Amino acid sequence: IASCALKHYEQLPNKGKPQNHEWTVYAAIVANEVSSSKEHQPWVVSCATGSKCTAISGDKKECEDLILHDSHAEVLARRGFVRVLWNEILASSGGTKCHGLPDPNPSRMLTETEENKFELRSNLQFHLYVSDSPCGDSSIYELNSTEMEANPACSENKRLNFTGAKVIVSEKSGVALEDCGGSQQLLHVGDKDGGDTKTQNAKAVVAREETQIIGALRTKSGRSNLPDHLRSTSMSCSDKLVRWSVFGLQGNLLSHFIPKPIRFTSISVSADPQAKSLESQCLALQRAIPGRTRTVAESIQKDVSTNSSKWMTEYMEELKSFETTVHICEHLFDRGKSVVQNEGPSPTGTSSDIDSSTSFTITEQGKRKLHKEDRAKKKSRSSKGCSPCGFSINWQRQSIPQQSTSDTASERVSSSVEITVGARGIKQGKKPKVLQDYHQCKSRLSRKAFLQLLLSKKCISITNEESYKEIKSKLMNEERLQLQNAILSGTSNPLKGWYDLKR
Repeated sequence: IASCALKHYEQLPNKGKPQNHEWTVYAAIVANEVSSSKEHQPWVVSCATGSKCTAISGDKKECEDLILHDSHAEVLARRGFVRVLWNEILASSGGTKCHGLPDPNPSRMLTETEENKFELRSNLQFHLYVSDSPCGDSSIYELNSTEMEANPACSENKRLNFTGAKVIVSEKSGVALEDCGGSQQLLHVGDKDGGDTKTQNAKAVVAREETQIIGALRTKSGRSNLPDHLRSTSMSCSDKLVRWSVFGLQGNLLSHFIPKPIRFTSISVSADPQAKSLESQCLALQRAIPGRTRTVAESIQKDVSTNSSKWMTEYMEELKSFETTVHICEHLFDRGKSVVQNEGPSPTGTSSDIDSSTSFTITEQGKRKLHKEDRAKKKSRSSKGCSPCGFSINWQRQSIPQQSTSDTASERVSSSVEITVGARGIKQGKKPKVLQDYHQCKSRLSRKAFLQLLLSKKCISITNEESYKEIKSKLMNEERLQLQNAILSGTSNPLKGWYDLKR
């Protein structure tokens, strides 16, 4: 899976990719067909590189559906996957095809079960590859001894990797100020017009931590000195992966057409050279995503009425029986932060799964021990301006590739690439000044772009004046909405408190 994802990245054009001392995070959703008769090669359905998140303050509320709020790689790859599903549905029903995608061939990922209802083909599986551990709870793992020597603060924080994602402090999230080290750790969020969380009646705030809290609900990482109205309230990628594991990758709006949840069969992450061991990194990934998903499934009975419908009962039983596997792989992404900071790309060996007993010292397989001199080099390179790339690229393909067809044609790949600016949440280009500029600069992965796809499906009674949230509320299955509210505003599961921050 990792090899397929990384080879695909190499085929993408250089425009929008990190340059010189820039680094980024890369994520890809990889599909494969499961067949007993023949072996199928996996292929990339959607991929993206990640950059910053965008806060929507009072003066930009009218642009809310036009802007990408969260430009982390995992989120953009998933939104690209949603776009592919939309295109399949529209192509199947004679709607307008999604511009910029290769024409779909007869082999589709979805099958129509009844009018305007679809489900995933039974022999398809989807896997997620990420070049770094997802931000949030997945990123909290022990560092190696060399890293701890270079970073004295590690001893004060139980020698754990610092995620940077801010913990949500609220009654429902179960995190109190005392858990974070006191009121001096608070970081407020809100609009510069005054609608923020500084008031005593605020439901929640975010905070730094003296000692990181395992399993806590978090927002995205960001500088602690950001103005309140510029602080993102998008949830961490670890938390979003749990939510997608519970409710499905297709999201609420698309669930009107694809009721059955689509979930990742596996999640693979490249090894972190700074981790104490592959085992510690893998255990953090296991704890943060499938572990918390399992806890949600076990706790649903407490938050949902015992008089559940047949749909609700079947949904919960399926959730309990499904578990995403997690893996640490040997392939390193050559534009990842740890690689760029340490003299460029490391040699990569054959990608393989790492179990919890494997040691992180195998130099001959392409891994590098980080010695004291390496840390000095890292500090030197960092001082020279190693920085995150401000651009993101996203790519999607529509059809299941024929095994006899090569997927390396540069013209086919380049025609499907879009470049966005993370700090603005729009396509690369001239800075917008008025609302119409935002319409012209909106990404194909924005809410508004998805609404335009939905509007082309004439059987749905909606108008162009309705917002994304309004249409989602109108089309969402009532039982699904009940289940979602029970989980996200419940009292006994890892996603409780999700609604506490106004976004």
